[in-house]
Amino acid sequence: LERLGDFFDSWQHDTQRATKSWRAAALQFSNEPAEINDSRRLYERVLSTAPSDSLSATRLVELSAAAGDWLGAAGAFDSLLRSVPHAQEVCELLLLLEPQATTPEACEQFVALVDAARWQFGNALGSYTLRLAEASARVLAGAGRHEHRAAWPHARAAG
Repeated sequence: LERLGDFFDSWQHDTQRATKSWRAAALQFSNEPAEINDSRRLYERVLSTAPSDSLSATRLVELSAAAGDWLGAAGAFDSLLRSVPHAQEVCELLLLLEPQATTPEACEQFVALVDAARWQFGNALGSYTLRLAEASARVLAGAGRHEHRAAWPHARAAG
């Protein structure tokens, strides 16, 4: 499927069919633990030709965070924020990532992702405002950091 995508891209100049093939190959690779890096590479390739592909951005965030590459997750998350019109998908993804934010780097990146979502969607977060603030507080507390906990009551008032 990857080679088929290469053919569509190089010879046919059909990026839509190429990204569809690369996405399908990435999905197949993501089912094999030894092939996760290939899956991530293909999702990155999809996003380089179709930056508004929210499905690929979401999968790349998930795979990067699971691999401990929180900087890679942050880059894919930026693509997701630019492509997703509604806050719910982003918020649900963040809540799924919370348990993986166990290292100091992961903690910092997770909180930065939550802050980016709060900045992007503002009041459109609705009830997610409090849930995300609580998730950030739990991650920070788990890492022994408490400097963001002061923002928690403000989130409660906004939610």
